[in-house]
Amino acid sequence: MGCPVTLKSTICWTGLLTSLIGCDVTRDVTIQVELPDLESTETAAPGVPIIVLPYDRDSLLAILEANAERPRPHVRVLDSLFQAFRGPYLAFARAAARVERYRDTLNALKAELDTLPRDAEAYRAGFQQFALLSDSLERAESLREAGARDLKRARDSFVPMSDSLRREVRTWEEATFAGYDTLVKNFVDRTGRQGVSDTTDTRGYVGLTLGRGPWWVYARAWDVLDPNSEWYWNVPIDSDTLYLDSSNGTRLATY
Repeated sequence: MGCPVTLKSTICWTGLLTSLIGCDVTRDVTIQVELPDLESTETAAPGVPIIVLPYDRDSLLAILEANAERPRPHVRVLDSLFQAFRGPYLAFARAAARVERYRDTLNALKAELDTLPRDAEAYRAGFQQFALLSDSLERAESLREAGARDLKRARDSFVPMSDSLRREVRTWEEATFAGYDTLVKNFVDRTGRQGVSDTTDTRGYVGLTLGRGPWWVYARAWDVLDPNSEWYWNVPIDSDTLYLDSSNGTRLATY
C-alpha cells in the first residue's frame, strides 16, 4: 500500500528517494555571513551559529502553526511597542559608538604624538587635531548622555507593558510547536539524514562538508539596529558558495 498524502507521506517518500540516490557523495560548501552594522553597512559577522538541515524547517513550522487553536497573540500591540522603543535605542547606540570611535582615534593620535619632538611641525599639527577631536568627543559624550536618559524613559515605559505580553506569546509558542521535535525525529529515523553545524570565523566564513541531497541553511543573528528583532535565514543550498546577508535574510521580531 502507498503512503497517504500527509506530512508522514512526505517524510516516507523523502526516505525512499534518499535511499535510491545514496549518500556516499560529499561536497564542500562555504557560507559567508554579513550583517548591517549601526550605520546599516554590511560587514562580516563572526560567531554566528550556522545549522545546515536536510529539510525545510519553515515548512514544518508552518504546518504546526496552521493547526494552532488561535493565531500568535498580541502581534500588533508588540510591534507598536517595538517600533516606539527602537528610535531611542538606536539613537543611544549610535551616540555611544561615536564616542568610542573618538576615543580610539584620540588614543592612537596621543601615542603618535608621544613619539614626536615637541618643537616638530608634525607635533604642532597633531596637537591641534587632538584639541579639535577632544572637543568633538566632549560633544559626543553629551549626546550619548542625553540619549541614555531618553532610552531609560523609553525602557521604563516599554518593559512593564511588553513583558506580560511576551510571556503569553512564549506560552503560545510552546503549545503550538510542541510537536516539532517529534517531526524532526521521525524524519531522521526514516532517512538517516541529520543536520550539521558550525560557527562563522572572524571573517564571517564557515566551511562544511555535506552529503548528497537537498539542504537548507538555518541561522539567526542579533539585529544591532533593533534589540527586539533578529536576522533569520532558512535558505536552500543551491551552490558551493552561499552568502547570507540582508538581501536573503528576514528581520523577525523577537516576540
